[in-house]
Order: sequence, then structure tokens, then C-alpha cells
Amino acid sequence: MASSRPPIFKVVPGIREMRRRARRYRRHFGSVRGSWYGWLDRPGARGLKSVTFGNYPAVLIRRGNTDLRTLCHVLCDRGYEFPFATHRTVDWIVDAGANTGLASVYFAERFPDARIIAIEPDDGNFEILERNTQRYGQRIIRVRAALWSTTGVVDLVDPGSGAWAMRVRSAAEDQAIDGKVVSAITLSDLIREFDIDRISILKVDIEGGESEVFRNPSAWIERVDSIVIELHDRFVPDCSAIFHRATTAFSLRAVKGEDTFVAR
Repeated sequence: MASSRPPIFKVVPGIREMRRRARRYRRHFGSVRGSWYGWLDRPGARGLKSVTFGNYPAVLIRRGNTDLRTLCHVLCDRGYEFPFATHRTVDWIVDAGANTGLASVYFAERFPDARIIAIEPDDGNFEILERNTQRYGQRIIRVRAALWSTTGVVDLVDPGSGAWAMRVRSAAEDQAIDGKVVSAITLSDLIREFDIDRISILKVDIEGGESEVFRNPSAWIERVDSIVIELHDRFVPDCSAIFHRATTAFSLRAVKGEDTFVAR
């Protein structure tokens, strides 16, 4: 009878990855708590867990999800800290692809006088986002929608990677993967609705949707002071080229990990 065990070349890399994460968790949370968090992060784990780090308020993560890894990137490693000084007052921040709200929490704590618009189209992510950001009241405005190049509706699809990698495509596209129709908004919509003079920080992590958002940004790009973005050329090959063409007026540039930072 053939063995039901997975091939060793599949098992060993998975074990190595779990050990690597466990070391990271112990570094950030201490030996005991870090080891426990590594167990929460195992595949197949279910439920919610309240997690704290440093002086940040407690936030909810989903067990068996990428939420804890995202928390390490955003809060523990300060992944959205700009690597250069912009010397500007931070008034408005747009968090596009807000997921469960961890970046919005980071920005709210980092810039206590700023107002933040957190945009997230996925229902499951949005539910956790609301719970993670409710303590900030109207300082964080939660918008259940996808950031896009036009106002209307788009399809939200799961390519098989889970809630952290939900992607948006035009509702008119005829593709094999079924999608859920969600509202689409533009940065011009937000600027008009909330009477925004300038967007101090635009954070974008929208799984390839940036190719649409930055394809023709002339209506709003002059109102943006700085941007931090994860570019997804692996999903949409021209994302980086489109973004760099759209931001030629931003003289400060840096890359930190998977994120690109630009500022005027």
C-alpha cells in the first residue's frame, strides 16, 4: 500500500519555515509567549486571539492565518516607518488594503493628530478591522470598498491564498475564478467626500490593483505627499513600471523589504 505521508521534500521546508517564524516570535514576544504564538500560527488552527506588543493596544489576530506575521511586520518591525524624514505635518493618512487594521493602528499611535481612512473590501477582514480600530473612534474612518481607478463595482476574488491575498479585478472581466461584487472607490472620491486638502501618507497594499490605481493618477497625485506601497509584479507584471511613471515628481525614494517608499 502506498504511504499517505507527504514527501519529505515538502515536509522539511514547512518545518523549517515554522521554526523560522518561532524564532521571530520569541525575539519579539519573549521565549514563552513567542513559542505559544508560534503554536497559534500553525496550519489548521482556528479562532481569534488577542495579542499585545510593546505599548500598542491589544489587537485581534486569527489563528492559523498570516495575521501574526503581519503584526510582526507592521508593529514589531515598524514596517511602515519611512526611512527618510519628510518634515511635513501628517494630517490625513489613507490605508488602502487595510486588511485587519494593523497598519491603521500603527499610524494612529505614531501620528496621534492624524485622521486615517482604512479601506478594505473583504468582509472577514473588515469585521476584524472594525474591532481592532474601534477604540480610535472617528480618528479612523472605515470604508468597506476596494480602491480602484473608477467608481462603481469590482470583483473580489480569492486566488487560493486566503484572506491576506484577496485580489480585485474589473467586474467586466470574464475569468474562470468566481468573484464577489464589491464597491469600488477612487482617491478622488475620498478627497471630495472628506474635503481633504492633502494626503500626508498613502499606504497601498492591494495585491496588484495598484496597476489600475496608478495608471492615470493625474486627478489626485498632486495632493499626495508620500507613499508606501507593496508592488505586486508577480501578479500584474507592469505594476512597478506604472507606479514609477506615476511618481516621477517624488524625489525621495527607498526600498525596505517588500515595500517601496517615495516622498516629495
